[in-house]
Amino acid sequence: MTLPTLETERFFIRPLQESDLDLMLEMDTDPEIMKHVGGAMTEEEVRSRLPNYLHRDEEKIHGQWCIVSKTDGERHGLVLVKPMPVEEPNGRLFDTIEASGIEIGYRLRKTSWGKGIATEASEPFLALQFDEVGLDRLIACIDPENNGSQNVLKKLGMRYIGETPAYGLILPTFEITAAEWRAARNS
Repeated sequence: MTLPTLETERFFIRPLQESDLDLMLEMDTDPEIMKHVGGAMTEEEVRSRLPNYLHRDEEKIHGQWCIVSKTDGERHGLVLVKPMPVEEPNGRLFDTIEASGIEIGYRLRKTSWGKGIATEASEPFLALQFDEVGLDRLIACIDPENNGSQNVLKKLGMRYIGETPAYGLILPTFEITAAEWRAARNS
């Protein structure tokens, strides 16, 4: 099975490709975008992490996807679903690390902030992970000062469960279970 391309009202969400390196360079070298996710990287660091960005587990449907506008093909950012590392991964592939659960995350270009894109692009992954993969829960960790991301998680139906070891830090963590997601969807 290859990673699927998902679709929402406004977007195609396709697996990240080598041709998306320019998008990753734009986002990951920008101090404002990376403020809440470990800080900006150098161009060399981003290029060296390309294998990690493109790494995927097709059976578990883990990887990173690019959010692409249906109307004009603009790339807005990415959504990821992968094991959440307890320690800083330091370039290791996600299937070689100790994980505290399966995380959902997103990163957007600044021009795409505040438009509901992260929420809309993340929603199909809940159905995919709960209905297709059979996952029991999804988690997400955030920088405690990242109110925008916290709002996205709440809109997805995720709830705060406390602080969890992640990426070598102790971070606020949110969770949604398959049962909670199904109950909200059916209400």
